[in-house]
Amino acid sequence: MSAYTLKEIRDSYKQKKNWERQFPINSHIVRPFSFIVTYWVLKITTNPAKIASFGFLIGLLGFLFLSCSAIFSLWPGIILIILYSISDAVDGNVARATKSVTLFGKYLDGLLGDIIDGNYFFFLGLGLYFSEPSFDGLFISLLQKDYALALPLFLGAWIIICRLWALNFKSRYDTYRIRKEGMKPFNDAQMQEVIGKSTFSDRWYYLLFINIECLNNQLLLLVILTALNLTLWFLLLFALLYTIKVVFFFFYFFILTKSSLSDSLLFSPK
Repeated sequence: MSAYTLKEIRDSYKQKKNWERQFPINSHIVRPFSFIVTYWVLKITTNPAKIASFGFLIGLLGFLFLSCSAIFSLWPGIILIILYSISDAVDGNVARATKSVTLFGKYLDGLLGDIIDGNYFFFLGLGLYFSEPSFDGLFISLLQKDYALALPLFLGAWIIICRLWALNFKSRYDTYRIRKEGMKPFNDAQMQEVIGKSTFSDRWYYLLFINIECLNNQLLLLVILTALNLTLWFLLLFALLYTIKVVFFFFYFFILTKSSLSDSLLFSPK
């Protein structure tokens, strides 16, 4: 197996370094640690797809343990999702170090990531539901106990629904924009180019939003709140945030579509 030095691995990261600076926890903690893991993984395989698939299996196992938290507690599931997150960084490191960044690889990484990143909320809620945690104060006073016990399950499902609808609003706009303007050709060579920061990266509310959606930031908060026995508040917080997101995306992409595509025949009455 070809040997890669830590310096080569770090140097290849320059392609994404500017982009990831928007995520302090990723750039200062998770990514540096992932370089060390990548160094050893490259002695075993140089195939990023294999690493992504292995990480995906770890994530699915994390789902299983989260849903069975009544038996194992939440910690094994949380640790497995953290390991998935590290593997997600490692497969990207390997792809860049071996110069094998491709459109298919980006698709595979995004596909597997979409399955794990957002859906763990549901399995977390499922695990809390089966473990029948006690809700003090606020929830007992607002809800009858029988209904309160189903709250984690509802919150986990609600988060997934909001994420899917928000994605639908964006993808629907992209679909019709492409049908009107056409799609610019894009190839594997362009995947090797340096990724710059977003044009909104100088706005605090944008940085706050993308960091809230960052899996590693979510996991850090989950660890803290679980250690304080406040896991339900984690689900409540993200149910609120994703509700805000889906409402914002609905109006944002509706206004964007109306302003940029309203002159298209695609929007003429049937």
